[in-house]
Amino acid sequence: MEIDKKELNKILIEQKKDFQVQSNRYLKMLSEDFESKIKVIGESTQDIPIIKKSVKNLEEKVERIEDNIELIKFGLKRKADIEEFISLAKRVSVLEKN
Repeated sequence: MEIDKKELNKILIEQKKDFQVQSNRYLKMLSEDFESKIKVIGESTQDIPIIKKSVKNLEEKVERIEDNIELIKFGLKRKADIEEFISLAKRVSVLEKN
């Protein structure tokens, strides 16, 4: 069976059309997949400014807590110093009476 040029050309044109249709379908599928992934990335990154603000608020709260802890530590140290002073004053008072 021999194929003449006309038939061969017709077959090649059909094959080319089929290839183009399949290629277009595949490219459209890839494009849709890519767009959906980009959409997911966009949705997940839109909360970043809110998260950053929350972290900044937490940092400020931790800073205030640290300051409060320092005040408490200073107060306890001062209280211990006062208690030691009172104890010493009582001992001196006892010694002075003798």
